[in-house]
Amino acid sequence: MSRNGHLAVFRGPKGTRDDLVEVVRPQLRLVPEEPETLLYLFNISEDEPDTVWSYERYTDDTGFAAHGHAPGVLEGLQSMPGLTFESHQLDVLPGAKGVPPGPGLTRMGTSSEVRDARGMLVRYDFDPRSVGECVAQIPQMFPFVDRDVGAQLYVWHSDPARPSTVWLYAMFATDDALESHLAAPDARRAFDRLDGLSTSQTWRTRLVDGKWLRATP
Repeated sequence: MSRNGHLAVFRGPKGTRDDLVEVVRPQLRLVPEEPETLLYLFNISEDEPDTVWSYERYTDDTGFAAHGHAPGVLEGLQSMPGLTFESHQLDVLPGAKGVPPGPGLTRMGTSSEVRDARGMLVRYDFDPRSVGECVAQIPQMFPFVDRDVGAQLYVWHSDPARPSTVWLYAMFATDDALESHLAAPDARRAFDRLDGLSTSQTWRTRLVDGKWLRATP
């Protein structure tokens, strides 16, 4: 596994989503100049109106550190009163769709318009006694994802800081593609087979500005 996944959560005071997006957006503009940054997606949470999620992929820990120390990043975050920040550095598990799962394979490509793209973030908490077995099953349990043309990105992660937690980040072309995926019989059957799953939480998101940057060969 490679610890080159990263999830950042930015939360602003009630009613400040537009201000929060403006504070976070300059980080997106830095990304094309960072060769170690493979993927950088900003998402507005539809379930928490004043929250922005950032899903990131780097070649290695050095790339992650370089982005965090880029000029203006920290100063921008500190400029907004009441902003809170939560960070999860993650291990990318086998079975990713849309972005190569290993480090050092790609670099940042061009910006693409995805007018109606939807994101989905899911946190799964397992019984600590069975989490290893469940994680081992994940790549075999979701073959339908490869057949789902609406699923453009689908990446599983373990969380070293929370050994019983698994994160999923996915991106879909449209609202209908996301809802169709969630309602698919194959998806329901796969989740029913996840023995040891104690709780899960799903957040639906939209990409900031409808733009996303993705890695290309």
